[in-house]
Amino acid sequence: MTNGSGNGPTDTEAAQAKLRAAKRKLLEAKLLLDNEDYYSGLAEDDKAKAIETSLTLSTKILEIENAQISAIVEKVKVNADALDAATDELADTLDDVQNFTKVLSAITALLGLVTRILAV
Repeated sequence: MTNGSGNGPTDTEAAQAKLRAAKRKLLEAKLLLDNEDYYSGLAEDDKAKAIETSLTLSTKILEIENAQISAIVEKVKVNADALDAATDELADTLDDVQNFTKVLSAITALLGLVTRILAV
């Protein structure tokens, strides 16, 4: 990532870009779960899961915003492929919002990975 010539992104810039992409998808997921029309169409059991997941998303989004990128660059690099895959999976799943279980599974996968990366 750091190429020494100044032409490519530094490791820190690349880490920031990956976390920003993950954060954007987590925000989209939160907006979906907080959407009254979407929420009202869920089964009662799923409504409780949606509320809990929305709160978890809020916390994790704040953690991403407050992360000291320089302290986690190596963790992002080590997990880059998994982070990209989980972000892409959530993006694809958000396109199929009718399947709450699938959406919740994709959210949980990305949240778990981001949690591991942010753990200091």
